[in-house]
Amino acid sequence: MTQEARVNNTDPLNLLRNEIDGIDETIIALLEKRMRLAGRIGKVKQLRGIAVQDNSREQQILARIENQNLDPKISASIAAIYSEIFNQSRALQAEKPRKRSPRRKSRIEKIQL
Repeated sequence: MTQEARVNNTDPLNLLRNEIDGIDETIIALLEKRMRLAGRIGKVKQLRGIAVQDNSREQQILARIENQNLDPKISASIAAIYSEIFNQSRALQAEKPRKRSPRRKSRIEKIQL
């Protein structure tokens, strides 16, 4: 493919890749939001003394996805992606809250003293 074809917005390959790029941006934003929520859930679980891993909840999510009548060719791929999302969510939830250290004075504050 020539440089001109890559830049050309009417090139079908470039158009499709641009569409994927837009979808990727949306996926990243949604995953970031999901992980923030997972972190908050982890804090609630810690306060309540609940285990991080909840197999029944994970199965419930997978069943909901399965019920969306996805193309069988991609259904297994989506299940594998969600398996990794679950792994990352559990890792985030298992993190211990960091104790805040006493606030250090910034360079600007030190100079002004």
